[in-house]
Amino acid sequence: MDTSLNAKKTYSKIGLIYMIIAVVFESIMYLINNYSATVTGYELDDKTLIMISFILRFLIFYPLMYILIRSIPKFDIQKKKMSIPALAACACVTYALLYVSNLLGMFLNNLAGKITGQGAITPIVDVISEMSPLIQIVVTVIVAPIYEELLFRKFLLDRIANYGEVTAMILSGLMFGLFHGNLSQCVFAATIGMFFAFVYLRTGKIQYTIALHVFVNGISTFMTTTLMKDVDLTEMMGYLNSGDMDSYIAFINENVSSMAVMAVFSLIIMMVVLAGIVFIVTLNKHFVFEHHDEEIEKGKRFRTAILNPGMLAYIIFFVAYIIWIQLGH
Repeated sequence: MDTSLNAKKTYSKIGLIYMIIAVVFESIMYLINNYSATVTGYELDDKTLIMISFILRFLIFYPLMYILIRSIPKFDIQKKKMSIPALAACACVTYALLYVSNLLGMFLNNLAGKITGQGAITPIVDVISEMSPLIQIVVTVIVAPIYEELLFRKFLLDRIANYGEVTAMILSGLMFGLFHGNLSQCVFAATIGMFFAFVYLRTGKIQYTIALHVFVNGISTFMTTTLMKDVDLTEMMGYLNSGDMDSYIAFINENVSSMAVMAVFSLIIMMVVLAGIVFIVTLNKHFVFEHHDEEIEKGKRFRTAILNPGMLAYIIFFVAYIIWIQLGH
């Protein structure tokens, strides 16, 4: 069979599997959210819905994605050990990419909010604020990084790396970003997803990208559970995103002690970001890709990886879903 045809079938099958699982999951959550009161006479609160969502994701749907994708042949990525200093440098690079791409994501989110009249949509802030500190740690710092790195790095890249590492890296990040289902996360998730993909392609060891993912999520969780536990993040972001600077400044003054601690922590983060930028500039020669016998030739990569039924269905579904979310649904 022609390599490009075989590759297109592989890309399509992966896109279709991930899309179908997402559609079924969202459909079930929609039914639970909208019809539970009608059927049972009891309206579920947000915390209960969040817990149901996580249970369905991590115990049923994510494992099902792996079961379905495992039938696709794997490509063995060479295993290489990464030193602790190298991993620390990667952590700095990760946060630098996260910081810059998050600024772009916030800009696009605010712009979309003005166009739709709904304001900036930040569902992740709303979801996290509804969770207890313990649940936040277990779900966002431990369980989510493990599942997401397995699904969007190991299981995915093991099956498409031989068709071209650059294409595999971009596709891993793109699918990961879209899978978050909202504009506020899509940009930075896609960006760091590509970097995580590069790390896995060069090491073949998923534990490194899981560690980097835990690092990113851990900082965010530490901010919400410890530094900002007495501060209403939703209220603060509402003032900021709406441009109501008077209310925003008043809010800061009312929470000055918490914000002072936050300022010190932010300074540390900025040092990490600057270190990451330095590493990106000085170590760029290490960002190299290997070539494989089945690699799709230039000029055919986009239409092979993207212009196929399954991947197009995946992209269209999540773009439509993100637009739906941005409209305030």
